[in-house]
Amino acid sequence: MKQSIEARADISENAEKVLESLLEAGRPFIYTPLMKGGSDRAFFRASAPGSDISVVLCRSDNREEMEYYVHLNSFFHRKGVAVPEFLYSSLDEGLVIMEDAGNCSLYDAVRETWDDGGTVEHYTAVLERLIALQRLKWSGDDWIARRPFDYQTLRWETSYFLERFLGGVMGYDLSRDEALLSDFHRLAESVALEQPFAMHRDFQSQNIFIRGSALYFLDFQGARTGPLFYDTASLLMDPYVHHGRKTRDELFARYCIMAESAGLVSGGAERLREQYARASMQRLMQALGAFGFLGLVKGKRAFLQHIRPALSLLLETVREHREFPKLTDTVKKAHDDAADRDDIP
Repeated sequence: MKQSIEARADISENAEKVLESLLEAGRPFIYTPLMKGGSDRAFFRASAPGSDISVVLCRSDNREEMEYYVHLNSFFHRKGVAVPEFLYSSLDEGLVIMEDAGNCSLYDAVRETWDDGGTVEHYTAVLERLIALQRLKWSGDDWIARRPFDYQTLRWETSYFLERFLGGVMGYDLSRDEALLSDFHRLAESVALEQPFAMHRDFQSQNIFIRGSALYFLDFQGARTGPLFYDTASLLMDPYVHHGRKTRDELFARYCIMAESAGLVSGGAERLREQYARASMQRLMQALGAFGFLGLVKGKRAFLQHIRPALSLLLETVREHREFPKLTDTVKKAHDDAADRDDIP
């Protein structure tokens, strides 16, 4: 989360009393807006003059999303997952006050300070914490189980890609292309058949924060149960940070060793690579749909700069796993056409 200018957070008298206790200081407090990617939620860092203590406030009018956010935090925190502790929450106010995860995301750290060797070591630590999340057990009463990452969700992602990226960004009319729709169906069907595990759902470098020796996973309100390799693909096939192929392959190999040791996977390397590839296709198509929606519909045009790296990663993946010929041809055309577009940075 990057700091912006100081401002006033519109919170209740009761919430400010909570802040007095948490910050161990009296009013007035300093509220500093934090810029948070594509989210419609508002984030503020709250502090007091002369105090070293700070917390983060999240405001949202989306009650359903906030309800999942609060209950999933309780589940994860109880299970020891690396999420910030929620110190106060009110669904009526649309407000959460949480532990401060700091200013340094994994994205910032990779871009600013790490070489390839440092990146591998730091990502290995993140993968270890991811496996701890993936090993979680849940019951039918737990909120993480309420929205399974099933066939319908997987097809929603590829429909999002079809509408918001292929249509909205590239201008292709493929909504009735039976060969492409068949590839989407077969991809979703194969991923949906995999054993479900606990998943974050948006496990990429801008949602992982580093403060001192601690790691924090943010934006987990979409967490659910689903395919093991989706979060792994989100982290390693990340258009934001452009890892080289050698680095990605080394990290994936390390992940497989750790996952097998944890009892999460079994079987040969070829089978695991195929599952990872299919999850990567799903994730990258979802990301491209999001870049189109955020860039063109929401007017956050900075997201358009991630289209070319996402297309390169997707093209690499579909070319190596030739199960989906129409999807491969479509991605190749989009990749080549995007290279000639001045409006795609």
